[in-house]
Amino acid sequence: MIFEEPCEFSSDLGPEFVRPRYDGFSIANIPGTVGKLLGAGGDNGLRIPELYSRLEEAENLVVVIMDGMGVALLRPFAGNGRTFLGRFLEKASSNSITSVFPSTTSTSIATLHTGLLPSQHGIIGYTMYLPELGTVLDMLNFSPIVGRRMPMLERDEILKSRFARETVHQRMLDQDIGSYAYMPEGITGSGLSRLTLEGAGVFTYTAVSEMFVKIARNINAGKHGLHYAYLSSPDSMAHWNGPHSAEFATEVEAIFYSMHIGLLQTLNGELAGKTGIIITADHGHIQADINREINLYRHRGLHEHFLRPPTGDAQAASLHLIDGREASFADRIAEMSSAHLRVETTERLVSQGYFGPGLSSQRSISLGNLYILSDGEYTVEDNLLLLAHAGSDRKWMMGRHGGLTRDEMIVPFIYGWASQM
Repeated sequence: MIFEEPCEFSSDLGPEFVRPRYDGFSIANIPGTVGKLLGAGGDNGLRIPELYSRLEEAENLVVVIMDGMGVALLRPFAGNGRTFLGRFLEKASSNSITSVFPSTTSTSIATLHTGLLPSQHGIIGYTMYLPELGTVLDMLNFSPIVGRRMPMLERDEILKSRFARETVHQRMLDQDIGSYAYMPEGITGSGLSRLTLEGAGVFTYTAVSEMFVKIARNINAGKHGLHYAYLSSPDSMAHWNGPHSAEFATEVEAIFYSMHIGLLQTLNGELAGKTGIIITADHGHIQADINREINLYRHRGLHEHFLRPPTGDAQAASLHLIDGREASFADRIAEMSSAHLRVETTERLVSQGYFGPGLSSQRSISLGNLYILSDGEYTVEDNLLLLAHAGSDRKWMMGRHGGLTRDEMIVPFIYGWASQM
């Protein structure tokens, strides 16, 4: 069965939400799986027995992370043998697994490169308030949300000590196994990349075709081991054109065409039989409706409740409210959204394990006291970005993520041998 769900995906918050399955069925288990398959150790892999029997004795693993490509966006391709993706799915094995919470790139990528849960690596949301620095940071670039061209990671030992963690690439090197990362040119110098790519041999690319050719060339040349490839273009297409748009579908199909020509047909025959392919995503997307958006900044009845500007993500806004204002704020949000926006206490989300276990009190302070969770029908204008760009003509995003809906949380895990694809 294509995209079989190996366990129950549900949530105590309601039928429209999905709890992260950190118990062996989430992207947090991929680094452990990779380590186990390549002989680097790993006791926290995915609980999918067929995966290990199919890819045992792999000498190389190509792990392709397609940003924003949820299972719901791939299902239309299933059974369509006229497309490269459809034919790939017919030959590969596939399961559905969950993202982490928040289902956003900064949090998910940190997990995919370390195997740590959000509570452990501490990167929780697209933006975060850091009380140690008294500012809000963009967690992709590790720079203040206002004054974004001032990267702080290299200058501030507080950030290094708070967020730096051992990566899967360092663990590979400890076992004398090669580890390589393929990244779009222009983002390798970001704060998040500098943290998560520690220990990897990094190759940059300007087009997806170039990326797959580089992977094949490196494997053919004897660079064996782990090859992590990150693709940002599906996420960009979903944000700006919509996750169900022709532009998104065409971009995904173009990626699988490039994989077919640049990687699968370029690997030499013997090596293709020793190279496993894994395709996954950091999160999915929902289609936003511009007529169903609540702009926290422009509603003075909401804005006056804030102790600090909201942080986090559009689908999971983290709120720092003045003590005693929580109930009135929640009532106002429910009324404005016809109950499609749900306000939950950060304390409940922490205690129920949505971020993972062991969240320190220091990190809890960064999360504020409430979260707004969308069921997909309404969206929240995304926090401090609006304050930083108030009055600008910033383009409206059609695709959103960060929350707990199925379309955001359920991502693919596709695998097979390069020689059989």
